[in-house]
Amino acid sequence: MLRKNNKRKFFTGLFLTPYFFTLVCLIVIAMIILPVYRNARQRFAVNGEIVDLQKQIASLQSSNDDLAKLETYLQSDQFAEKEARLNLGLKMPGEHVAVIENSGLNSQLDNGGSANDNTDKKNSNIRKWWNYFFGQ
Repeated sequence: MLRKNNKRKFFTGLFLTPYFFTLVCLIVIAMIILPVYRNARQRFAVNGEIVDLQKQIASLQSSNDDLAKLETYLQSDQFAEKEARLNLGLKMPGEHVAVIENSGLNSQLDNGGSANDNTDKKNSNIRKWWNYFFGQ
């Protein structure tokens, strides 16, 4: 019987100590905090994905709006008339069409040269400055 009393005193002494109570409280707090932390981390990740998806939705909506505007323009009479004028040579009644062919001067200007390249090469540098300031 003395032995049973000693065992009871040992277990009651062990379980009623402040250290055991502190350990139990820490375990309970950890069991509460860990799921809350996991939930908060998961919620943060989901909110980040929501923000990314909202940005993607806004981008897709703006590109969709641009495509809708392009579609309405391509279906308009204005576009059809412009394409007919450029590609098919359409002219409206009362209009006169003038065709201007490239001359040698225009082809030189298109290539980055100028009409005065030949004369400038013949003139000396002093003559070029004289012509620049006095206009001869």
